[in-house]
Amino acid sequence: MQMKKKVYNMRKEGLEFLDRALEFYVHDGLDGVYDLYKDYSAYALETPSDLKDSVIEFCNFLNNNLYRIKRKYGCSDESILRAVASFKRSILFTMDRYMSEPYQNFANLVYELSPSKSKEKVFEVGAGKIPSSSIYLADRVDQIKTIDSEFYISKVGLQNLGVDSEERFFNSSSKIDGYSFVVGRCPCSAIKYMVEKCAQANIPYLIKLCDCELIVRKRNSGVKPTWGSVLLQADADVKIYKNFAYNLDVSEEMLDKLIERYDMNPTKKLKNLIVDSSFFEKIKFVEDEEPSA
Repeated sequence: MQMKKKVYNMRKEGLEFLDRALEFYVHDGLDGVYDLYKDYSAYALETPSDLKDSVIEFCNFLNNNLYRIKRKYGCSDESILRAVASFKRSILFTMDRYMSEPYQNFANLVYELSPSKSKEKVFEVGAGKIPSSSIYLADRVDQIKTIDSEFYISKVGLQNLGVDSEERFFNSSSKIDGYSFVVGRCPCSAIKYMVEKCAQANIPYLIKLCDCELIVRKRNSGVKPTWGSVLLQADADVKIYKNFAYNLDVSEEMLDKLIERYDMNPTKKLKNLIVDSSFFEKIKFVEDEEPSA
């Protein structure tokens, strides 16, 4: 007889966690609200569609249990309500940003160019506080790890969504052993380290470049370098085309087609993002109206 798989009620577990947490939580400002949500995310997230619902439920719980919240001297009910409202606006805005078309398109491009497709072990650098491109890839590749300086979701919460994570800057001491494809969408100061480590380990990489690090170098030296001059020092075989750095065996013609297909340089402004049961499968965008002449 086949045993039925136990189904966990993540929403119930999340609320039970918050109920316990209020016995110890002491409100001292907005940072504390973010920290509490991060702990709560370990219990409240099971699928990507839970992300926004978890925020709304979390804020409703705090507002409805205001009288139970301990607070440092000087924190009034009004200041707690303001902090919760500020958190809600900010994190929902961040989710809209990271769950938007450019991040989904980058994940699609990564999958199209991955040498091993569903067997790939992907290491993504600089995916952002809500690493949606990593979450999107989780069901399509064999394994994915994401690294960034800070996540709004706990390590366990991301594991529930199929993503391993590490909160730290990617630098010369970072380890990429065991991964078969290293990727990043505008990972700033990590770019040279990524190229250098992949060249040393002979690991394929794909990086969408940004100017952040070049601007810093210009500020320090007075001259703005090019990514070509910087990255050739790290990998003599690096290819740079259409603002991408890579060492993949792919023609510029093919890369052109994929960049166009996935609109990797979008000019449309996104006014609103509507998420149905799974934003990865049913993602819809409402575009800003064109300005009148």
